[in-house]
Amino acid sequence: LFPNDILLFLGMDLMVADNLGDCISAKVLRQLAAAGYKLYLLPVTAHPRAPGAWKFWKKREILNQPLNDFVANCQWYYNIETLFPSEEYKMGYWADILAVAPHANLNNPITDLGKALQRR
Repeated sequence: LFPNDILLFLGMDLMVADNLGDCISAKVLRQLAAAGYKLYLLPVTAHPRAPGAWKFWKKREILNQPLNDFVANCQWYYNIETLFPSEEYKMGYWADILAVAPHANLNNPITDLGKALQRR
């Protein structure tokens, strides 16, 4: 599907979507999962100027993040944008997603990330 063994996705929806809420990332992630990629959701983060209240919301709501449905997970981030908007920026809340190809050779990793993945 892709020439790389390990891919990292960042803020995909707001960069390439024609309409907000299209959840283009869900379509891409679904294709990667179907192709056998292992997907790792990294911690939720926010723009440095995000309202401080979002951190308290995150602590309470992080357990409700829908992790078994790509579209619902995407919409969860749009919901945060609605609850804690900013005039200064767009794409204020996100999580990076690490995708590891099924054929990736992780037997002899050289990076800290590769070593951490091998321990799993």
